[in-house]
Amino acid sequence: MKMRDILFYVPLCFLLIGAIVHIVGLLNAVNNKSFSLWSIWVDFSMLLIDIAVFYGLLVKKRWGYYASMAVFVLSGLVQLFLGISHMTSRGEIPFEIQNFGAIVVCVIAAICLYNMKDELIEATS
Repeated sequence: MKMRDILFYVPLCFLLIGAIVHIVGLLNAVNNKSFSLWSIWVDFSMLLIDIAVFYGLLVKKRWGYYASMAVFVLSGLVQLFLGISHMTSRGEIPFEIQNFGAIVVCVIAAICLYNMKDELIEATS
C-alpha cells in the first residue's frame, strides 16, 4: 500500500468512526429514559453529515473534498471551543481527553486531505 493510499483512507476511517460514534449516541439516547432533544439532533445531523461526506470522498467528488475539509476544520474548532469553555466554567484545567483526541483526529485528517488535494480535485475535473 502506497503512502498516498494511506493519506486517502485515513479521513475515510475517521468519518466512519464518527458515524459509528453518532449511531451509538442515538442508540444511547433512545435507550435512556431521560434524553435531550438537543443531543438527539446533534447525533442525527452529524450522522447524516458524516455519511454524506464519506460518500463524497469515497467517489472522489470535488464537493466531497471541500465538505470534508470544512467538517474536519469546524469539528476541530468546536471541540477546542468546548474544551476552553469547560476549562473557564470550572476554573480548573479538566481539558477532557475526548476533546483533545477529537482535535488531534481532525488535524490529522485535514492534513491528509490537504496533501491529497491535487489528486482529489483532478479526479473530478
